[in-house]
Amino acid sequence: MPSQRDLELWGHLDIRLRNVAEHILWENRDTLLNIFNELAPTLDGPPEPARAAAEPVEAEVAEAEAEPAGVEPTTLSQSPEDRFRRLLEWSSVHPDGAVQQIGDQDLARLASSGATTRAEVEAVAARLSAQAPVRAHATEVAAVLSGAPEEDEPEQAAPEEPAAQQVTPPEPIETDPFPPFVWQRTPQFAPFSWAYGGAEAYGHLSAELGDDGVQLFWSPVPTRAAVTLYRVVESASNWPSGAPELGSLVGVTTATSGTAEIHPSGPVTYLAVWVNQGDSLLDATRSQPRLVGVAQVVWPPSGLTVQVTANRTVVALLSTPEGSRVEVQRFRKGATVSYDINRELDRELVSVTGFRDLNPPMGEDIVYAAFCVAELADGTSMVSRPVTAEAHVIPELQQIKVSVARSTSTPGTFDISWLAPRHGRVVLFATPERPPHGLEDVPRTREIVEGQGLTPEFRIVSPPTDLGGLMTITGYAVDPGWVRAHFVAVHWVSDESVWVGPAVSMVTPHAPTHATIVERVDSEIITFSWPEGVTVVQAYQGPRGQGVDPAGSEPIAQLTRDEYITMGGMRITRTLPSNGCAIHLYGVVYLDGMPMYSEATSLDYPGITRLQYQVVPYGPDSSPAQAGTRPASYRIYAQVDDDLHDTPLAIVGQLGRLPLHPQDGRLLAQPVVSLRAGIHTFVGELPAGPTLAFVRLFVNLPPADCGAVAVLDPPVGTLEVTV
Repeated sequence: MPSQRDLELWGHLDIRLRNVAEHILWENRDTLLNIFNELAPTLDGPPEPARAAAEPVEAEVAEAEAEPAGVEPTTLSQSPEDRFRRLLEWSSVHPDGAVQQIGDQDLARLASSGATTRAEVEAVAARLSAQAPVRAHATEVAAVLSGAPEEDEPEQAAPEEPAAQQVTPPEPIETDPFPPFVWQRTPQFAPFSWAYGGAEAYGHLSAELGDDGVQLFWSPVPTRAAVTLYRVVESASNWPSGAPELGSLVGVTTATSGTAEIHPSGPVTYLAVWVNQGDSLLDATRSQPRLVGVAQVVWPPSGLTVQVTANRTVVALLSTPEGSRVEVQRFRKGATVSYDINRELDRELVSVTGFRDLNPPMGEDIVYAAFCVAELADGTSMVSRPVTAEAHVIPELQQIKVSVARSTSTPGTFDISWLAPRHGRVVLFATPERPPHGLEDVPRTREIVEGQGLTPEFRIVSPPTDLGGLMTITGYAVDPGWVRAHFVAVHWVSDESVWVGPAVSMVTPHAPTHATIVERVDSEIITFSWPEGVTVVQAYQGPRGQGVDPAGSEPIAQLTRDEYITMGGMRITRTLPSNGCAIHLYGVVYLDGMPMYSEATSLDYPGITRLQYQVVPYGPDSSPAQAGTRPASYRIYAQVDDDLHDTPLAIVGQLGRLPLHPQDGRLLAQPVVSLRAGIHTFVGELPAGPTLAFVRLFVNLPPADCGAVAVLDPPVGTLEVTV
């Protein structure tokens, strides 16, 4: 009796023809072939060729009548061997990679099935390993087997459609370039024969560790054969390149790429691919193997887990194959992770069971990459692919105190400085309104501080200069419209962890503009445009052409905004020097109770001499007349606050009202006098007469020549006299 294995293989391959069975390597070949005719009827149905031969002759006549006149029908050999060769040639040059990977066993079953039509091929495909590609190309397979051209489907008149519709083509189906290998069941291979010399690789082998196994692909054998078998061989000590028997068999395949499930037995797995070819499976297994190429896989660590400790260090655990050496490198998240010795952690803190990072970057997303480094059999070293894990160490927050001073090199700007923290970054803000009190008491989030006014529009983006840990920004200018500027430094670790430092406030009061002095007889009125944002405006007196220090002087007048709106200007009732002076106006803002002054707006006051006079009635005895008595004359006295030399005066009278200028009335006297400051001086005398009139004293010069002299009238009642 045949062996159980031979029966199972015969049933699996569905072999119905004796000449096909003769090419299979059986355990008990002679026994199986002797009873082949008894075994064949046990399969489902009679063999396909017998069924085809038993069809009615009328069908053949009908087919012959359907042939066009003068055309010889195409006939190809239907022997299983010829059908197998045609299928092998068709699959080897087919553009579909899935067709090229159809195994020789499936092609042999198709060749021995007797199928010649699409339907028959689809029926046989149900019993094949490569069922999908055979079904997809059933028409082509039938044409190859029968030798007839592919028939198109009969055209049918399509019903008219009301309108053409745009059809979206289906998305292309992505195919896996490294599908899992389907290992072939084969007889035992004959050992490598050293009689032909050593093995030399004709191509290349690539081995990359993927998520589902080791991805392999290699150079196809350049020669064609009915049967081509590739053997994948592994070893833990060296490349099995001397002979296949120097390693352990991973599997046999007809493909040239795929994914193999290989398990590590050490730091490195050495791989080689050998190829056997022949006219049959038996011939291939008995032929001398050829070396395709060699490669290796360095196994990476596994099970990497990291943890941030309470003291802000990073610790990790991992597993490695026995005999491996581990190196750990650190990357910022988003950077390309590749082996870079410059990023390596201290090897004293790394072992085959884990590592420690005592000084990780704070406040950043970190990627740790662990590599296994193996010494290969040829003396070189190779690293594995990395296994990675992420960590984020939150540094301790601190309040950053910022120092702000007015720039001495660039007036109107500020110099800013602060001490850099060990970790995290510092974000500076300058705002016109002070952040709310208490915002700096505890750490906050980005959302909270932005809601309290520290928004990106107020962020200071000037690059600082590092002076050994002291960060400085010089010449920073705020919005010129701001009176107050509040500077804040924020220790920014993450959007969820920020701490606002204490605010430093600086004020830049604006000076009054468009200032003018309006002269009055007994005072001066200063008008100006009120500077926005200041509390008060103060006026200071100083020598002409010189400035004053407002912090060390007393103002001669000051005005609040409400008083400015009510009065329309600043009134100075203090007597100013007749020879002139300088008036300096300052906008004042109070910061922490201390006045802060703007730049000065200076006015030049040219001065004015004030002349006061009196009209005194006198009696006949040259003494002042008593009340109720008729005077004999009127004497006029004058007094000035600054010396006047040889000044012509005019005493003018007018009936019924006061004269308005020297030419407005009767000229009663025209003395020329010199007056000393502060001395009561006699100017002239008018005899009394019968006519009642008003008299008045004028400086008898044109306005352009008399200079700044103000004549102050006495009470009007004393100016009504009889002349």
